[in-house]
Amino acid sequence: MHVASLELFSIATDYLGAGISTATGIPDFRSGMDTVLETGPGEWELEDHKKKRKKTANVIDDMQKAIPSLAHMALVALQRQGRLKCVISQNCDGLHWRSGLNPTNLAELHGNMNLELCSKCGTKYLRDFDTVGIQSHYTGRQCDKRNCRGRLKDSIIDFGEDLPQDALDKAFDHAEQADLCLVLGSSLTVTPAADIPERVVERKQKLVIGNLQQTPLHKVATLNIHAFSDAIMKGIMERLNIPIPTWIVRRRIHVTSQPSSNKQNQYQILIEGRDPDNVDIPYTLFERIRVIVDQK
Repeated sequence: MHVASLELFSIATDYLGAGISTATGIPDFRSGMDTVLETGPGEWELEDHKKKRKKTANVIDDMQKAIPSLAHMALVALQRQGRLKCVISQNCDGLHWRSGLNPTNLAELHGNMNLELCSKCGTKYLRDFDTVGIQSHYTGRQCDKRNCRGRLKDSIIDFGEDLPQDALDKAFDHAEQADLCLVLGSSLTVTPAADIPERVVERKQKLVIGNLQQTPLHKVATLNIHAFSDAIMKGIMERLNIPIPTWIVRRRIHVTSQPSSNKQNQYQILIEGRDPDNVDIPYTLFERIRVIVDQK
């Protein structure tokens, strides 16, 4: 236990839905036609009413343009403090990776639009563009490893597909240890993902739900907060007296050299982008590199 009130608990899990990203300009799925959200009704609500989304300054036309919100960055601060043990996300917008969360403690249940995987060796590749494939998840790219060259697939989970077992196992493992689960911006209606915070309740631990509407777990929650995710996290961080970091673009460049295989006294230089939080994960940063050699 850390401090008083909310501080009494090491915030072991954070369960997140589309509501945390609406502040970045990304619409959610289930908000009604009369929603107070500046992004407007949810995608499925518009489909049900056979309506098209109106273009406004509050809605971005490309998720790659979104930057992490105040709530995203507050979670980064809590994780760095050691209070937040795991972030369990239903979002595939890639904002948690972009925010600087340690991916080791991130369970993305529905995948990540910027992440693709080798279907042969399992190597992960982070991209700065949307990797979603058109057919069977294949993206048309190949693994960079010379002894593999397997076909790459996006990591998105489509409707009717099973959730990734490793992410699901990680989420439930943390639910078995959590003394507090904080839910932000989720309707808690999609299973098995919605079973995760319910498991925390079954263990007689604390559940705090921050969502504009009521959820199926409303009556069993320790506390329900009907407010925007940013406002909730701002209040929590003020109570904990933890500053919220400003998001900045971070890049890691990995440079290596090795002797040329066919020319003496010459070296090959390899320049690669890497994930700033996990050097083992390649991260696409460059379209091309121009090398200028000074002959003087």
